[in-house]
Amino acid sequence: MSVRVASRESIIEGAKGQIEAWHEKLLELDPPVAETLETCSLAFLHEAITGDGVRSQKQASSAFVPLYEAIRRAMGDEAGEVDDGAVPPATPAQIAEVSRWLSDRIFSDAW
Repeated sequence: MSVRVASRESIIEGAKGQIEAWHEKLLELDPPVAETLETCSLAFLHEAITGDGVRSQKQASSAFVPLYEAIRRAMGDEAGEVDDGAVPPATPAQIAEVSRWLSDRIFSDAW
């Protein structure tokens, strides 16, 4: 089963929601526990920023794309842009916001 998400923003918000839920579960423990595997959360958000929004239960295999094909896709064909249905990359503003959000979340739980 796989799911395609419509936009980079919805992928990022979905990932943040999952991290929020995990952090809240940790804080509900007795005694409360702060997230200590920040690198795992960071890797998860990296996938949200760079991934294509498709989550599969099977291991995804990366398809080989020849260099000339990658260049053609990046430049667009003569009729206009190539629309392969891919989610556009995260903007610098989105990356900065996700970084700030995760830092704030990690440190607010620890104190």
